[in-house]
Amino acid sequence: MGAFLGFLYNFVTMPIGLPINPFYSWVIMAVLGAMAFVIAYNAVGKLGLRGDAGSVAHWIIRFTVFVLLWGIVRIAVWAVQNWQLSLMAVGGVAAAVILSIIAITIMRQVKKNRTVNGNA
Repeated sequence: MGAFLGFLYNFVTMPIGLPINPFYSWVIMAVLGAMAFVIAYNAVGKLGLRGDAGSVAHWIIRFTVFVLLWGIVRIAVWAVQNWQLSLMAVGGVAAAVILSIIAITIMRQVKKNRTVNGNA
């Protein structure tokens, strides 16, 4: 069972790469694979699973962690390659947050200074 899952893992993850220099991509993918292995190994050990159940859990956890790590690295590579667009997006979000804070502060001040006319 473990050999089949190992083959399936390699078959699915082999074409996944990064849009950078092939050597750097290979090194990064090797590090991600090692990190996924360690995380899966420790998770299965803490769960106390053995035999086929442990093997299946290991490969599922390993694949999930690998894909998540690859996605994070892929987004980081995209952000670095498109640093101007990334900077504009972060700046836009920061500006929206600052404007929202200013608007909320002004609205609270107006509400605090408003009085209710009891004679009306």
